[in-house]
Amino acid sequence: MPEIPLMLGSLGINNKVDPTDLQFDPKTGLVELAYAVNIDIERPFRVVSRRGYTKRISLANGAHSFFYAGGQFGVLASGSSLYIVTDGYGYTSVATVTSGLKVWYCKAGDDIFYANGKENGVIKGSTRTRVAWTRETGYDSPPDYPTSSRSFSDFPVGTLLASVGSRIFCAVGDTVFYSEPYWYGYCDLESNYFSLNGGITLLEAVTDGLYIVDSETAYWVKDIGDGRFDPVALPPGFGPAIPGTAARCDGKLVNDNYYGNGVIWVSSEQICWGGPGGFYMDLSSDRLRLPAASSGAGMM
Repeated sequence: MPEIPLMLGSLGINNKVDPTDLQFDPKTGLVELAYAVNIDIERPFRVVSRRGYTKRISLANGAHSFFYAGGQFGVLASGSSLYIVTDGYGYTSVATVTSGLKVWYCKAGDDIFYANGKENGVIKGSTRTRVAWTRETGYDSPPDYPTSSRSFSDFPVGTLLASVGSRIFCAVGDTVFYSEPYWYGYCDLESNYFSLNGGITLLEAVTDGLYIVDSETAYWVKDIGDGRFDPVALPPGFGPAIPGTAARCDGKLVNDNYYGNGVIWVSSEQICWGGPGGFYMDLSSDRLRLPAASSGAGMM
């Protein structure tokens, strides 16, 4: 009698069908799972135990809002401080922030920009010190701009930061503000913004645009010239996003035919992926029923 493998790999979870109807291929040994606890499914179809962790740093106030800055350091929040963490697990306070508020970051050039809805600042990559996120001292307009009637303010204190092209973007309620090109401390509050239909819960950049989700809808947003940005709604199901679930994701992890770094997030209905050029995919609705959630986390 030929041997029939019970399981050599998994196609992932399918909780939309009765467990007796889950797919099983006796030739390949690939099966669908009704549920899974503490495992990862790697490519190709390999089921492994979820990796553990080792505690390296002990902070009295715990830690949150970690950001990998590239190279050999990162930034995290603990209590009323932002800390720089090095590859040797040393940490140094670099800025004071309001305790308990989530911090968002983006990187432009070598510098790290941060905000928590109440205060913001810049951590200089060259010196790893904090400076104010404001206009240049003595210049109401960018120093290389010609005289004009435009009025510039310091960049607004918001949340959900992203950097794409030569600008930085942030969310304030239902509105996205963006800086002048390369002059990240300058914002024309009368023109450098666009508004959506509700509070913004996701703002993520890819190489040529942004994915933004408000309280109802997800959008692909790209520069259409002259400092204007055009939000194009994605189909229903891509929003609203569950806050905190966005993570950077190489398109080849989604499908061998995709390319470029994109973003993956979880909506109230499905797991979503958005890549360069406004190309997006629903990764789960045909086989996964998601539980209700008000917040989450994402990591790749």
